[in-house]
Amino acid sequence: MPFDGQAVEQTNGSILALVANFTADEIFSVLLSFRGNLAETIANESLPVSFMEQADKNVTDCFIRLISLLDDETSLDFMADHIKREIIFHILCGSCGSRFLQSIAGAKQNSEIYDINSWIKQNFRQPFRVEELAKQNNMSISALHQKFKRTIGMGILQCQKRLRLSEARRLMLNDDLSVTNAAFEVGYESVSQFIRDYKKMFGFPPKDDIRHLRNKFAETGKTHRNRQVKNYSLCYNFDRKINHKEYFYSHI
Repeated sequence: MPFDGQAVEQTNGSILALVANFTADEIFSVLLSFRGNLAETIANESLPVSFMEQADKNVTDCFIRLISLLDDETSLDFMADHIKREIIFHILCGSCGSRFLQSIAGAKQNSEIYDINSWIKQNFRQPFRVEELAKQNNMSISALHQKFKRTIGMGILQCQKRLRLSEARRLMLNDDLSVTNAAFEVGYESVSQFIRDYKKMFGFPPKDDIRHLRNKFAETGKTHRNRQVKNYSLCYNFDRKINHKEYFYSHI
C-alpha cells in the first residue's frame, strides 16, 4: 500500500517519529497467546471504541517505556522482548487492529507482491514496464495485475502515479519547488500531464492546492499558538525477508 506522510508544525512543539520492526513469527506468537475469541473479535472490529482508543494510547506509553531503557542495557536486554509483545498486543487491539491482522494473515500468500510493492516505492521516479516486473517474478502479466490489485488495492501504474504525485506535493510544500521542477523530479516528462493527474488526485491544480494547504496550516498555527501541540507518528512495520507492509498510526 503506497503511503506518504508528513508533519507540518507551526508551533515550537516537538515531533517524535518512531519505527518498530516486527517479524511475522513475533506477531503470531502474540496471537497464539490470546484466550477466548479475542482474535475473532478484532477481525470483526467488534471491540468497544473506548477499548481501542485506550489501546492506541498504550502503544505510545510502551514506546516511551522502551526508550527510557536505552541507557540501561541490563534492563533493556530483559524487558525489550516483553515490551515488544505489549506493543503488538495493543496494536492488534487498537483502531488499526483489524487491518493489521488481515495483513498478517495474507503475508505468506502474497510475499512476492509485497516485494514488488517495496521495489516500486524505491524506484517510482524511474520508468519501468509491467512486462519486465512480471518476467522478473516469474508471473504472467495478467496474474501480476490481478494479484497486485487484489493485495494492494490498486493497479501497478496507479500505485506508481500516487507515489509520484504525493512526493511532488511534499517537494512543493516543504522544499518550495516549482510545479515544473517537482514534476520532473518525480519522473514526469510532461508538465501538463502532471497537472492533469495532480488535479484528478487532489482536486485542485498544484499551485492552488499548495496555497490552500499553506493557508490551512497557517490558520492551524494561529489556533494552536497558545497551547502545546504534540504529534506522535508511529510506523508499524513487519518484515519477514521480502514480506513488507506498513501501517501508520497518528495521535495528536
